[in-house]
Amino acid sequence: MGWREPKTWTWRQTAPLSVLVVALIAGVLAAALQLVIEPPEIEPESHRLTETENTEVFGVGKELGVTRETPSGLRFVFDYRATDEETIHYVRFEPRGIATKEQLKLSLNGFKFAYLSRRSDDSKLQRLRLPKQHLKAGATNELVFERAGELGAPETWAIAKARLVVRRSERALGIYEAQRSYDRFVALTEQSEPDAEHLVEARQHLETAILILMSVDPKPDLYDLASATLKDLAERFDRQCQLSLEASRQAAAQREFAKASMALEQGLKYFPEEDSAHPCRQKLLDELAKLPKPSP
Repeated sequence: MGWREPKTWTWRQTAPLSVLVVALIAGVLAAALQLVIEPPEIEPESHRLTETENTEVFGVGKELGVTRETPSGLRFVFDYRATDEETIHYVRFEPRGIATKEQLKLSLNGFKFAYLSRRSDDSKLQRLRLPKQHLKAGATNELVFERAGELGAPETWAIAKARLVVRRSERALGIYEAQRSYDRFVALTEQSEPDAEHLVEARQHLETAILILMSVDPKPDLYDLASATLKDLAERFDRQCQLSLEASRQAAAQREFAKASMALEQGLKYFPEEDSAHPCRQKLLDELAKLPKPSP
């Protein structure tokens, strides 16, 4: 096999490859320039919003007392539990440096719901109700203060003394108070052998819970639970009444009048004077009156 001259590439053959290389280099340079010219938007730092007043002053402008610069906007996060559905949530704060109309806008979970405008006295605390339809139960919620972007709007602004305010609705407040009374009932009856005094006190708390829930509509599950529990407790008291009467009669039949009297008095502990209308109390008193008076 003889020697061959190396193959050479013509301009027409190499031109497409050159164009491709140049295009690739240009694309890389353009992407790099775009990164320099258009830096990624910096997301505002998150700050926890609680029912305790925040001591930081957020915003832009040292002359407004700002202690935490937030030039990209002020972003608060807070929790909204599923059990909070019967509550009303507010954000309370002191605006500073608001000099124009609709200078700042507020959004909740991405939904704009209010603007901050100049007021005659912006040193006073403001309270805005958070729209319930935009709250996310069982999740972290986001509340954002940011410049509205109108031309000529001042660059400086501040938000101080921010806190979350939670108020229960009338229905939720009633359920809350009823639950507290029911919990006291449970605490008093959790003992293995609660005495008469504890059972009487427990019944009073249970009756209070039901009384409160009678004015609550729609009725919560607690109402049915408390009503059924009171029925069971009433039957327990009636059984105790019968036991006291039977024990007294048996002791009286054996002429053990002191023992008979003690059994009736024990039964009366379940039906104190405030239960004077209860038929069992009267039965116990009638039986006690029949017993011979102890000799002096």
